[in-house]
Amino acid sequence: MRLVIATPDERVVDEETHKVSAEGEVGCFTLLPNHIDYVTVLRPGIVTFGGLSGERYAAVDLGVLVKEGPVVRIACRHAVVGESLEQLEGIVRERFLEVEDRERAVRAAFARLEAEFVRHMMEL
Repeated sequence: MRLVIATPDERVVDEETHKVSAEGEVGCFTLLPNHIDYVTVLRPGIVTFGGLSGERYAAVDLGVLVKEGPVVRIACRHAVVGESLEQLEGIVRERFLEVEDRERAVRAAFARLEAEFVRHMMEL
């Protein structure tokens, strides 16, 4: 079975796997190669995949999972991959802090724009 995890910016995972476990709107599930086709909305969380050589983990944002034949596709806004849950936690924390810093900068820019707009309105 092939797993493809894609975000708007990149293809995060594209590899062969023996199983995929995730949490959807209806609860946790595991897909194996011979399961029927399946579609579900994924909750933000951990997708576990792999097989005989070990498991890998991907933290995904809200997304959609589609299993069609031997291919499982996940489309989400953000995704990161780690070899262990501890490594994944560190990566997610780092990315969260980056996003938080960007959001803070955007809020400051909007505050400046709003202040300029109010100042111009007062001049009129």
